[in-house]
Amino acid sequence: MPSLVRLLTHPEERRPGPPPLRVDLRRVVLGGIGLWTVALLATLVVFVMGRATVEAVVTCVAGLLLGGAGLWWERRHRHDYRGED
Repeated sequence: MPSLVRLLTHPEERRPGPPPLRVDLRRVVLGGIGLWTVALLATLVVFVMGRATVEAVVTCVAGLLLGGAGLWWERRHRHDYRGED
């Protein structure tokens, strides 16, 4: 077995890594958006009761906006990772 230093200095001697898993990124992003939606609803309830801050609500909204950007990115790059339009 080669030493760690040899593997770091000569990467061609390493075993090849496993192939990447095929993942439907749209489902992953939609799952994240769903979690941020639940968090926003819970935060709004706590905010109305006077126990949460505006920053907590803004954080949840930012998560939703970033999820929307993720959906846009996924749609734009779907062909690159799935081979379809």
